[in-house]
Amino acid sequence: MLYSPPFPLLLEETRFGNTESRLLLGNRTRIRDHKLEGNERSKVEDSEDYSNINIGIFDNRNIEITVFKEGTHTSGRWGGTDEFTSKKQAVFFTVNGQTHYTLPRSFFSRAKLDFLKDELMVHIDCTSVTLQRRRKIFMASRDRVRKSEELKNIEKDLLEILKTDDWLRKLNHVREERSIAHNAKDQNFANKVLSKLIKINPEIAVLLNIGDQVKTGINHEKEKRQRKRKNSVPPEPPVPFVGERFPTFFEIDKWNSEKGLYNKEIPQNSYVRVRFKTDVQNDYLNEIRGSERGYFKCDMPEILKGDVLRNGILTAKIEVTEGKQVGDTFTVRFELTRPWEDSFFQEIKFTVVKPQKTEDENGRTKDELEKNTPRPIPVYAQKQEGIERNEYKIWEEMTDFEWNEETISQVKEGENTDVYINMDASYLRGFLKRQRGISDKKREAIIRNYKIAILLYSVVLKSRVKKVVEDNGADEEYIFQIMMQGVSSIILDLIIDNQKLLDFDEEF
Repeated sequence: MLYSPPFPLLLEETRFGNTESRLLLGNRTRIRDHKLEGNERSKVEDSEDYSNINIGIFDNRNIEITVFKEGTHTSGRWGGTDEFTSKKQAVFFTVNGQTHYTLPRSFFSRAKLDFLKDELMVHIDCTSVTLQRRRKIFMASRDRVRKSEELKNIEKDLLEILKTDDWLRKLNHVREERSIAHNAKDQNFANKVLSKLIKINPEIAVLLNIGDQVKTGINHEKEKRQRKRKNSVPPEPPVPFVGERFPTFFEIDKWNSEKGLYNKEIPQNSYVRVRFKTDVQNDYLNEIRGSERGYFKCDMPEILKGDVLRNGILTAKIEVTEGKQVGDTFTVRFELTRPWEDSFFQEIKFTVVKPQKTEDENGRTKDELEKNTPRPIPVYAQKQEGIERNEYKIWEEMTDFEWNEETISQVKEGENTDVYINMDASYLRGFLKRQRGISDKKREAIIRNYKIAILLYSVVLKSRVKKVVEDNGADEEYIFQIMMQGVSSIILDLIIDNQKLLDFDEEF
Protein backbone atom coordinates (compact mmCIF):
# COMPACT_ATOMS: atom_id res chain seq x y z
CA MET A 1 0.00 0.00 0.00
CA LEU A 2 3.03 2.24 0.37
CA TYR A 3 3.81 2.13 -3.33
CA SER A 4 6.48 4.81 -3.18
CA PRO A 5 7.34 6.04 0.36
CA PRO A 6 9.39 9.28 0.52
CA PHE A 7 12.20 7.35 2.19
CA PRO A 8 12.86 3.68 3.10
CA LEU A 9 11.45 2.20 6.30
CA LEU A 10 13.26 -0.32 8.47
CA LEU A 11 10.95 -2.92 10.02
CA GLU A 12 12.28 -4.83 13.02
CA GLU A 13 10.87 -8.07 14.46
CA THR A 14 11.63 -8.15 18.18
CA ARG A 15 8.86 -10.33 19.60
CA PHE A 16 10.71 -13.65 19.56
CA GLY A 17 14.06 -12.83 21.12
CA ASN A 18 16.12 -12.69 17.93
CA THR A 19 15.98 -9.29 16.30
CA GLU A 20 15.41 -9.42 12.56
CA SER A 21 15.02 -6.47 10.26
CA ARG A 22 13.74 -5.89 6.76
CA LEU A 23 13.93 -2.82 4.57
CA LEU A 24 10.60 -1.61 3.14
CA LEU A 25 11.32 0.17 -0.13
CA GLY A 26 7.93 0.26 -1.84
CA ASN A 27 6.93 -1.42 -5.10
CA ARG A 28 8.18 1.36 -7.36
CA THR A 29 11.75 1.08 -6.08
CA ARG A 30 11.64 -2.72 -5.99
CA ILE A 31 10.42 -2.87 -9.59
CA ARG A 32 13.10 -0.42 -10.70
CA ASP A 33 15.79 -2.51 -8.98
CA HIS A 34 14.52 -5.68 -10.67
CA LYS A 35 14.58 -3.97 -14.07
CA LEU A 36 18.15 -2.78 -13.48
CA GLU A 37 19.25 -6.35 -12.66
CA GLY A 38 18.37 -7.41 -16.21
CA ASN A 39 19.17 -11.08 -15.61
CA GLU A 40 17.50 -14.33 -14.56
CA ARG A 41 17.02 -13.08 -11.00
CA SER A 42 14.86 -10.22 -12.22
CA LYS A 43 11.15 -10.90 -11.69
CA VAL A 44 10.08 -8.18 -14.12
CA GLU A 45 9.50 -9.39 -17.67
CA ASP A 46 8.68 -6.01 -19.21
CA SER A 47 7.02 -2.67 -18.55
CA GLU A 48 5.34 0.22 -20.30
CA ASP A 49 4.66 3.83 -19.28
CA TYR A 50 1.80 5.99 -20.51
CA SER A 51 1.81 9.75 -20.05
CA ASN A 52 -0.71 12.55 -20.67
CA ILE A 53 -3.56 10.09 -20.16
CA ASN A 54 -7.04 11.41 -19.40
CA ILE A 55 -9.04 8.89 -17.40
CA GLY A 56 -12.35 10.35 -16.33
CA ILE A 57 -11.85 13.49 -14.28
CA PHE A 58 -8.19 12.59 -13.66
CA ASP A 59 -6.50 14.40 -16.54
CA ASN A 60 -2.87 14.13 -17.66
CA ARG A 61 -2.07 11.04 -15.62
CA ASN A 62 1.05 8.89 -15.77
CA ILE A 63 0.25 5.17 -15.86
CA GLU A 64 2.89 2.54 -15.20
CA ILE A 65 2.16 -1.00 -16.42
CA THR A 66 4.41 -3.82 -15.24
CA VAL A 67 4.32 -7.46 -16.36
CA PHE A 68 6.09 -9.92 -14.09
CA LYS A 69 7.58 -13.22 -15.16
CA GLU A 70 5.31 -16.26 -15.08
CA GLY A 71 5.18 -17.85 -11.64
CA THR A 72 6.03 -14.67 -9.71
CA HIS A 73 2.57 -14.82 -8.15
CA THR A 74 2.00 -18.55 -7.95
CA SER A 75 -1.45 -19.35 -6.60
CA GLY A 76 -4.02 -22.12 -6.54
CA ARG A 77 -3.70 -25.71 -5.39
CA TRP A 78 -0.41 -25.43 -3.49
CA GLY A 79 -0.82 -21.94 -2.08
CA GLY A 80 1.02 -18.95 -3.46
CA THR A 81 2.81 -15.68 -2.99
CA ASP A 82 1.48 -12.16 -3.36
CA GLU A 83 4.81 -10.47 -3.78
CA PHE A 84 3.89 -7.37 -5.79
CA THR A 85 0.13 -7.69 -6.19
CA SER A 86 -2.66 -9.74 -4.64
CA LYS A 87 -5.99 -11.12 -5.80
CA LYS A 88 -7.78 -8.01 -4.47
CA GLN A 89 -5.06 -5.45 -5.14
CA ALA A 90 -3.49 -5.21 -8.61
CA VAL A 91 -4.34 -1.69 -9.82
CA PHE A 92 -3.07 1.06 -7.51
CA PHE A 93 -4.22 4.70 -7.42
CA THR A 94 -1.74 6.65 -5.29
CA VAL A 95 -1.32 10.13 -3.85
CA ASN A 96 2.17 11.07 -2.61
CA GLY A 97 3.19 7.43 -2.85
CA GLN A 98 0.34 6.13 -0.66
CA THR A 99 -2.41 3.92 -2.08
CA HIS A 100 -5.92 5.43 -1.87
CA TYR A 101 -7.80 2.95 -4.05
CA THR A 102 -7.17 -0.45 -5.63
CA LEU A 103 -8.83 -2.73 -8.18
CA PRO A 104 -8.58 -6.55 -8.11
CA ARG A 105 -6.95 -8.85 -10.65
CA SER A 106 -10.40 -9.69 -11.98
CA PHE A 107 -10.43 -6.17 -13.49
CA PHE A 108 -7.91 -7.45 -16.07
CA SER A 109 -10.35 -10.19 -17.09
CA ARG A 110 -12.73 -7.46 -18.24
CA ALA A 111 -9.93 -6.31 -20.56
CA LYS A 112 -9.61 -9.89 -21.90
CA LEU A 113 -6.16 -10.30 -20.34
CA ASP A 114 -6.90 -13.50 -18.43
CA PHE A 115 -3.52 -15.06 -19.16
CA LEU A 116 -1.66 -12.03 -17.79
CA LYS A 117 -3.85 -11.05 -14.87
CA ASP A 118 -1.88 -12.84 -12.13
CA GLU A 119 1.37 -11.21 -13.23
CA LEU A 120 0.12 -7.75 -14.18
CA MET A 121 0.29 -4.54 -12.13
CA VAL A 122 -0.93 -1.04 -12.99
CA HIS A 123 -0.07 2.15 -11.10
CA ILE A 124 -1.79 5.52 -11.59
CA ASP A 125 -0.17 8.49 -9.88
CA CYS A 126 -2.89 10.94 -8.78
CA THR A 127 -0.68 13.30 -6.77
CA SER A 128 -1.05 16.26 -9.14
CA VAL A 129 -4.84 15.91 -9.49
CA THR A 130 -6.52 18.99 -8.03
CA LEU A 131 -7.83 18.60 -4.49
CA GLN A 132 -11.36 19.40 -5.65
CA ARG A 133 -11.35 16.50 -8.12
CA ARG A 134 -9.61 14.11 -5.75
CA ARG A 135 -12.33 14.67 -3.15
CA LYS A 136 -14.93 13.45 -5.65
CA ILE A 137 -13.26 10.03 -5.56
CA PHE A 138 -10.99 9.56 -2.54
CA MET A 139 -11.94 9.82 1.13
CA ALA A 140 -9.76 10.89 4.04
CA SER A 141 -9.77 7.39 5.56
CA ARG A 142 -7.94 6.00 2.49
CA ASP A 143 -9.78 2.67 2.89
CA ARG A 144 -12.87 3.73 0.94
CA VAL A 145 -13.82 5.70 -2.17
CA ARG A 146 -16.99 7.40 -3.28
CA LYS A 147 -18.91 5.00 -5.55
CA SER A 148 -19.82 7.76 -7.95
CA GLU A 149 -20.38 8.14 -11.67
CA GLU A 150 -16.95 9.80 -11.84
CA LEU A 151 -15.34 6.63 -10.47
CA LYS A 152 -17.17 4.49 -13.05
CA ASN A 153 -15.86 6.72 -15.84
CA ILE A 154 -12.30 6.45 -14.54
CA GLU A 155 -12.50 2.65 -14.50
CA LYS A 156 -14.12 2.61 -17.94
CA ASP A 157 -11.35 4.72 -19.49
CA LEU A 158 -8.62 2.65 -17.83
CA LEU A 159 -10.28 -0.52 -19.10
CA GLU A 160 -10.24 0.83 -22.65
CA ILE A 161 -6.51 1.59 -22.40
CA LEU A 162 -5.70 -1.95 -21.26
CA LYS A 163 -8.05 -3.59 -23.75
CA THR A 164 -6.58 -1.79 -26.78
CA ASP A 165 -2.89 -1.90 -25.83
CA ASP A 166 -1.15 -3.90 -28.58
CA TRP A 167 1.80 -4.80 -26.36
CA LEU A 168 -0.44 -6.32 -23.66
CA ARG A 169 -2.58 -8.16 -26.19
CA LYS A 170 0.50 -9.75 -27.79
CA LEU A 171 1.93 -10.80 -24.42
CA ASN A 172 -1.43 -12.22 -23.38
CA HIS A 173 -1.66 -14.18 -26.65
CA VAL A 174 1.85 -15.60 -26.22
CA ARG A 175 0.99 -16.88 -22.76
CA GLU A 176 -2.38 -18.11 -23.98
CA GLU A 177 -0.81 -20.27 -26.68
CA ARG A 178 1.75 -21.54 -24.18
CA SER A 179 -0.96 -22.41 -21.69
CA ILE A 180 -3.72 -24.08 -23.69
CA ALA A 181 -3.97 -27.72 -24.68
CA HIS A 182 -4.65 -28.45 -28.37
CA ASN A 183 -7.19 -31.20 -28.99
CA ALA A 184 -8.15 -31.00 -32.67
CA LYS A 185 -10.78 -33.76 -32.37
CA ASP A 186 -12.73 -31.93 -29.65
CA GLN A 187 -12.43 -28.62 -31.49
CA ASN A 188 -13.66 -30.05 -34.80
CA PHE A 189 -16.64 -31.68 -33.12
CA ALA A 190 -17.49 -28.41 -31.32
CA ASN A 191 -17.35 -26.51 -34.61
CA LYS A 192 -19.65 -28.97 -36.37
CA VAL A 193 -22.21 -28.97 -33.55
CA LEU A 194 -22.16 -25.17 -33.39
CA SER A 195 -22.66 -24.93 -37.15
CA LYS A 196 -25.68 -27.19 -36.86
CA LEU A 197 -27.11 -25.31 -33.88
CA ILE A 198 -26.66 -21.92 -35.56
CA LYS A 199 -28.61 -23.14 -38.59
CA ILE A 200 -31.45 -24.11 -36.23
CA ASN A 201 -31.20 -20.96 -34.11
CA PRO A 202 -29.09 -18.06 -35.53
CA GLU A 203 -29.37 -16.22 -32.20
CA ILE A 204 -26.73 -18.57 -30.78
CA ALA A 205 -24.11 -16.82 -32.93
CA VAL A 206 -25.11 -13.51 -31.31
CA LEU A 207 -24.95 -15.01 -27.81
CA LEU A 208 -21.47 -16.37 -28.39
CA ASN A 209 -20.21 -13.30 -30.29
CA ILE A 210 -18.79 -15.41 -33.11
CA GLY A 211 -20.57 -13.87 -36.10
CA ASP A 212 -22.85 -15.71 -38.48
CA GLN A 213 -20.12 -17.96 -39.87
CA VAL A 214 -18.45 -20.42 -37.50
CA LYS A 215 -14.68 -20.38 -37.77
CA THR A 216 -12.67 -23.44 -36.92
CA GLY A 217 -10.35 -21.77 -34.44
CA ILE A 218 -7.54 -23.87 -35.98
CA ASN A 219 -5.26 -22.24 -38.52
CA HIS A 220 -3.82 -25.21 -40.40
CA GLU A 221 -1.57 -23.05 -42.60
CA LYS A 222 -0.16 -21.40 -39.49
CA GLU A 223 0.47 -24.82 -37.91
CA LYS A 224 2.29 -25.98 -41.07
CA ARG A 225 4.51 -22.88 -41.00
CA GLN A 226 5.25 -23.45 -37.31
CA ARG A 227 6.23 -27.09 -37.92
CA LYS A 228 8.40 -26.02 -40.84
CA ARG A 229 10.16 -23.45 -38.68
CA LYS A 230 10.78 -26.05 -35.95
CA ASN A 231 12.48 -28.32 -38.48
CA SER A 232 14.61 -25.54 -39.93
CA VAL A 233 17.45 -23.51 -38.48
CA PRO A 234 16.07 -21.45 -35.56
CA PRO A 235 15.93 -17.69 -36.23
CA GLU A 236 18.28 -15.32 -34.54
CA PRO A 237 16.77 -13.87 -31.34
CA PRO A 238 15.69 -10.22 -31.68
CA VAL A 239 18.27 -7.65 -30.68
CA PRO A 240 17.10 -5.99 -27.44
CA PHE A 241 16.42 -2.27 -27.71
CA VAL A 242 19.05 -0.15 -25.97
CA GLY A 243 18.01 3.49 -25.97
CA GLU A 244 20.02 6.65 -25.48
CA ARG A 245 19.78 8.59 -22.24
CA PHE A 246 18.47 11.57 -24.22
CA PRO A 247 16.96 11.56 -27.74
CA THR A 248 19.16 12.47 -30.70
CA PHE A 249 16.31 12.58 -33.25
CA PHE A 250 12.50 12.71 -33.46
CA GLU A 251 10.63 11.98 -36.69
CA ILE A 252 7.34 10.63 -38.01
CA ASP A 253 7.58 6.87 -38.34
CA LYS A 254 7.75 5.55 -41.94
CA TRP A 255 7.61 9.03 -43.45
CA ASN A 256 10.20 10.86 -45.51
CA SER A 257 10.14 14.54 -44.53
CA GLU A 258 11.36 15.43 -48.04
CA LYS A 259 7.85 14.58 -49.28
CA GLY A 260 6.51 17.56 -47.37
CA LEU A 261 3.81 17.79 -44.69
CA TYR A 262 2.47 14.48 -43.38
CA ASN A 263 -1.32 14.08 -43.86
CA LYS A 264 -3.51 11.91 -41.62
CA GLU A 265 -7.25 11.22 -41.78
CA ILE A 266 -9.22 11.11 -38.54
CA PRO A 267 -12.83 9.85 -38.24
CA GLN A 268 -15.33 12.33 -36.87
CA ASN A 269 -16.49 10.09 -34.04
CA SER A 270 -13.23 8.35 -33.23
CA TYR A 271 -9.48 8.68 -32.85
CA VAL A 272 -6.25 7.75 -34.59
CA ARG A 273 -2.82 6.77 -33.39
CA VAL A 274 0.25 8.54 -34.74
CA ARG A 275 3.69 6.93 -34.45
CA PHE A 276 6.93 8.86 -34.05
CA LYS A 277 10.39 7.36 -34.14
CA THR A 278 13.20 8.25 -31.74
CA ASP A 279 16.12 6.57 -29.97
CA VAL A 280 15.58 7.39 -26.30
CA GLN A 281 15.09 4.99 -23.38
CA ASN A 282 11.56 3.85 -22.54
CA ASP A 283 11.38 5.73 -19.23
CA TYR A 284 12.25 9.11 -20.77
CA LEU A 285 8.72 10.54 -20.23
CA ASN A 286 8.37 9.06 -16.75
CA GLU A 287 8.57 11.32 -13.71
CA ILE A 288 11.01 8.88 -12.13
CA ARG A 289 13.66 10.53 -14.33
CA GLY A 290 13.35 13.74 -12.31
CA SER A 291 15.19 16.66 -13.90
CA GLU A 292 16.33 14.41 -16.77
CA ARG A 293 12.76 13.76 -17.84
CA GLY A 294 11.38 14.79 -21.22
CA TYR A 295 7.86 15.88 -22.17
CA PHE A 296 5.74 15.16 -25.22
CA LYS A 297 3.13 17.78 -26.06
CA CYS A 298 1.41 19.65 -28.87
CA ASP A 299 -0.03 23.10 -29.56
CA MET A 300 -3.60 21.68 -29.41
CA PRO A 301 -3.49 19.87 -26.04
CA GLU A 302 -7.23 19.12 -26.13
CA ILE A 303 -6.75 16.54 -28.92
CA LEU A 304 -3.88 14.63 -27.25
CA LYS A 305 -5.46 11.81 -25.25
CA GLY A 306 -2.32 9.98 -24.22
CA ASP A 307 1.03 8.69 -25.41
CA VAL A 308 3.31 5.76 -24.79
CA LEU A 309 7.04 5.43 -25.54
CA ARG A 310 8.30 1.92 -26.19
CA ASN A 311 11.50 0.68 -27.86
CA GLY A 312 12.05 3.78 -29.97
CA ILE A 313 8.42 4.29 -31.00
CA LEU A 314 6.36 7.07 -29.42
CA THR A 315 2.66 6.44 -30.11
CA ALA A 316 0.19 9.30 -29.55
CA LYS A 317 -3.60 8.94 -29.39
CA ILE A 318 -5.29 11.82 -31.20
CA GLU A 319 -9.03 12.39 -30.80
CA VAL A 320 -11.03 14.85 -32.89
CA THR A 321 -12.68 17.59 -30.85
CA GLU A 322 -16.41 18.25 -30.84
CA GLY A 323 -17.63 20.70 -33.46
CA LYS A 324 -15.26 19.53 -36.20
CA GLN A 325 -17.13 18.78 -39.42
CA VAL A 326 -16.33 16.29 -42.17
CA GLY A 327 -13.81 17.92 -44.49
CA ASP A 328 -12.30 20.21 -41.84
CA THR A 329 -8.51 20.30 -41.71
CA PHE A 330 -6.12 21.43 -39.00
CA THR A 331 -2.36 21.30 -38.53
CA VAL A 332 -0.82 20.27 -35.21
CA ARG A 333 2.73 20.90 -34.07
CA PHE A 334 4.16 18.13 -31.83
CA GLU A 335 7.08 18.72 -29.49
CA LEU A 336 9.50 16.37 -27.71
CA THR A 337 11.45 18.35 -25.12
CA ARG A 338 15.06 17.76 -24.11
CA PRO A 339 16.57 18.90 -20.79
CA TRP A 340 19.08 21.70 -21.32
CA GLU A 341 18.73 21.51 -25.13
CA ASP A 342 16.29 22.68 -27.78
CA SER A 343 13.16 20.62 -28.37
CA PHE A 344 12.42 18.50 -31.43
CA PHE A 345 9.31 19.38 -33.50
CA GLN A 346 7.12 17.66 -36.10
CA GLU A 347 3.96 18.89 -37.84
CA ILE A 348 1.00 16.80 -39.07
CA LYS A 349 -2.05 17.88 -41.05
CA PHE A 350 -5.29 16.15 -40.03
CA THR A 351 -8.41 15.86 -42.19
CA VAL A 352 -11.75 14.97 -40.59
CA VAL A 353 -13.52 12.16 -42.52
CA LYS A 354 -16.88 10.42 -42.19
CA PRO A 355 -17.59 8.59 -38.92
CA GLN A 356 -16.62 4.96 -38.75
CA LYS A 357 -19.24 2.28 -38.20
CA THR A 358 -17.87 0.32 -35.25
CA GLU A 359 -20.83 -1.98 -34.50
CA ASP A 360 -23.34 -4.06 -36.44
CA GLU A 361 -27.12 -4.05 -35.91
CA ASN A 362 -26.71 -6.32 -32.88
CA GLY A 363 -24.14 -4.06 -31.23
CA ARG A 364 -21.21 -6.38 -31.96
CA THR A 365 -17.83 -4.86 -32.75
CA LYS A 366 -15.52 -5.97 -35.55
CA ASP A 367 -13.33 -7.90 -33.08
CA GLU A 368 -16.35 -9.78 -31.78
CA LEU A 369 -17.62 -10.59 -35.27
CA GLU A 370 -14.26 -12.08 -36.21
CA LYS A 371 -13.93 -14.10 -33.02
CA ASN A 372 -13.29 -17.82 -33.43
CA THR A 373 -15.48 -20.45 -31.82
CA PRO A 374 -14.79 -21.12 -28.13
CA ARG A 375 -12.15 -23.79 -27.56
CA PRO A 376 -12.91 -26.69 -25.18
CA ILE A 377 -9.89 -27.71 -23.08
CA PRO A 378 -10.31 -30.83 -20.88
CA VAL A 379 -8.91 -30.77 -17.34
CA TYR A 380 -8.37 -33.98 -15.33
CA ALA A 381 -7.51 -34.63 -11.70
CA GLN A 382 -4.22 -36.27 -12.72
CA LYS A 383 -2.25 -37.42 -15.75
CA GLN A 384 -4.11 -39.67 -18.18
CA GLU A 385 -2.91 -42.82 -19.87
CA GLY A 386 -3.46 -43.00 -23.63
CA ILE A 387 -3.92 -39.23 -24.14
CA GLU A 388 -1.19 -36.99 -25.51
CA ARG A 389 0.08 -34.70 -22.74
CA ASN A 390 -0.40 -31.57 -24.86
CA GLU A 391 -4.13 -32.30 -25.30
CA TYR A 392 -5.27 -31.69 -21.71
CA LYS A 393 -4.50 -30.01 -18.39
CA ILE A 394 -4.49 -31.35 -14.84
CA TRP A 395 -5.96 -29.73 -11.72
CA GLU A 396 -2.66 -28.63 -10.21
CA GLU A 397 -1.81 -26.67 -13.39
CA MET A 398 -4.90 -24.48 -12.91
CA THR A 399 -3.48 -21.71 -10.76
CA ASP A 400 -6.29 -19.14 -10.56
CA PHE A 401 -8.04 -21.12 -7.81
CA GLU A 402 -8.07 -24.63 -6.38
CA TRP A 403 -9.77 -27.13 -8.65
CA ASN A 404 -11.61 -30.13 -7.19
CA GLU A 405 -14.51 -32.46 -8.00
CA GLU A 406 -17.01 -29.61 -7.44
CA THR A 407 -15.39 -27.37 -10.09
CA ILE A 408 -17.24 -27.39 -13.43
CA SER A 409 -15.39 -25.01 -15.73
CA GLN A 410 -13.37 -21.84 -16.11
CA VAL A 411 -13.47 -19.32 -18.96
CA LYS A 412 -10.35 -17.41 -19.99
CA GLU A 413 -10.32 -14.75 -22.68
CA GLY A 414 -7.54 -13.58 -24.95
CA GLU A 415 -7.44 -13.68 -28.72
CA ASN A 416 -9.80 -16.62 -28.31
CA THR A 417 -12.25 -17.76 -25.66
CA ASP A 418 -10.86 -20.85 -23.93
CA VAL A 419 -13.16 -22.96 -21.76
CA TYR A 420 -11.43 -25.33 -19.33
CA ILE A 421 -13.83 -28.19 -18.56
CA ASN A 422 -13.43 -30.47 -15.53
CA MET A 423 -13.63 -34.06 -16.79
CA ASP A 424 -13.41 -35.42 -13.23
CA ALA A 425 -16.33 -33.38 -11.91
CA SER A 426 -18.45 -35.38 -9.46
CA TYR A 427 -21.60 -34.67 -11.50
CA LEU A 428 -20.19 -36.22 -14.69
CA ARG A 429 -18.63 -39.19 -12.91
CA GLY A 430 -21.83 -39.88 -10.99
CA PHE A 431 -23.95 -39.71 -14.14
CA LEU A 432 -21.67 -42.14 -15.98
CA LYS A 433 -21.77 -44.60 -13.06
CA ARG A 434 -25.54 -44.71 -13.33
CA GLN A 435 -25.41 -45.60 -17.04
CA ARG A 436 -24.83 -49.29 -16.52
CA GLY A 437 -24.43 -51.53 -19.52
CA ILE A 438 -23.90 -48.80 -22.12
CA SER A 439 -21.44 -49.35 -24.94
CA ASP A 440 -18.07 -47.60 -25.06
CA LYS A 441 -19.27 -45.67 -28.08
CA LYS A 442 -22.28 -44.27 -26.25
CA ARG A 443 -20.14 -43.47 -23.21
CA GLU A 444 -17.77 -41.45 -25.43
CA ALA A 445 -20.76 -39.69 -26.99
CA ILE A 446 -22.09 -38.69 -23.55
CA ILE A 447 -18.69 -37.29 -22.52
CA ARG A 448 -18.26 -35.41 -25.80
CA ASN A 449 -21.70 -33.86 -25.59
CA TYR A 450 -21.15 -32.99 -21.94
CA LYS A 451 -18.16 -30.96 -23.11
CA ILE A 452 -20.29 -29.15 -25.70
CA ALA A 453 -23.05 -28.34 -23.21
CA ILE A 454 -20.60 -27.02 -20.59
CA LEU A 455 -18.77 -25.07 -23.30
CA LEU A 456 -21.92 -23.21 -24.34
CA TYR A 457 -23.28 -22.67 -20.83
CA SER A 458 -19.91 -21.35 -19.63
CA VAL A 459 -19.45 -18.81 -22.42
CA VAL A 460 -22.98 -17.44 -22.22
CA LEU A 461 -23.13 -17.28 -18.43
CA LYS A 462 -19.68 -15.70 -18.18
CA SER A 463 -20.82 -12.98 -20.56
CA ARG A 464 -24.03 -12.39 -18.61
CA VAL A 465 -22.41 -12.28 -15.18
CA LYS A 466 -19.66 -9.96 -16.38
CA LYS A 467 -22.26 -7.58 -17.78
CA VAL A 468 -24.27 -7.55 -14.53
CA VAL A 469 -21.25 -6.96 -12.31
CA GLU A 470 -19.98 -4.15 -14.52
CA ASP A 471 -23.32 -2.37 -14.88
CA ASN A 472 -25.19 -2.95 -11.64
CA GLY A 473 -23.06 -4.44 -8.90
CA ALA A 474 -26.11 -6.66 -8.43
CA ASP A 475 -26.80 -9.03 -5.53
CA GLU A 476 -26.37 -12.77 -5.77
CA GLU A 477 -30.04 -13.59 -6.45
CA TYR A 478 -30.19 -11.13 -9.33
CA ILE A 479 -27.02 -12.58 -10.84
CA PHE A 480 -28.53 -16.05 -10.57
CA GLN A 481 -31.66 -14.97 -12.44
CA ILE A 482 -29.53 -13.50 -15.22
CA MET A 483 -27.54 -16.75 -15.36
CA MET A 484 -30.73 -18.75 -15.78
CA GLN A 485 -31.79 -16.47 -18.58
CA GLY A 486 -28.52 -17.24 -20.31
CA VAL A 487 -29.02 -20.98 -19.90
CA SER A 488 -32.60 -20.88 -21.15
CA SER A 489 -31.49 -19.09 -24.32
CA ILE A 490 -29.65 -22.21 -25.58
CA ILE A 491 -30.98 -25.11 -23.56
CA LEU A 492 -33.88 -25.92 -25.88
CA ASP A 493 -31.55 -26.32 -28.81
CA LEU A 494 -29.46 -28.76 -26.79
CA ILE A 495 -32.02 -30.91 -25.00
CA ILE A 496 -35.33 -30.67 -26.86
CA ASP A 497 -35.22 -34.45 -26.31
CA ASN A 498 -32.60 -36.73 -24.82
CA GLN A 499 -31.48 -37.98 -28.22
CA LYS A 500 -30.72 -34.73 -30.01
CA LEU A 501 -27.04 -34.33 -29.19
CA LEU A 502 -26.42 -38.06 -29.61
CA ASP A 503 -27.90 -37.72 -33.12
CA PHE A 504 -25.35 -35.00 -33.79
CA ASP A 505 -22.63 -37.36 -32.65
CA GLU A 506 -23.78 -40.15 -34.97
CA GLU A 507 -23.96 -37.68 -37.84
CA PHE A 508 -20.36 -36.56 -37.46
